[in-house]
Amino acid sequence: MSSESYKVKGMSCHGCERSVELAVAKAPGVESVKASAQNGTIEVQFKDEPVAEAIIREAVEKSGYSYAGK
Repeated sequence: MSSESYKVKGMSCHGCERSVELAVAKAPGVESVKASAQNGTIEVQFKDEPVAEAIIREAVEKSGYSYAGK
């Protein structure tokens, strides 16, 4: 299992973290997600290999937050 960290702008509370976690967790190949509003990051664990960054970006943006890269 591998993991990657990504930056997300706009999270300010536990509810924000949960929204991003739920959206990204639905992406194919994602095992789990842990968001931190305090750090402005998400840590994504993958089932096998990391998925394309564009898929993570799309999931973050669909949840209403801004994707800010790795």
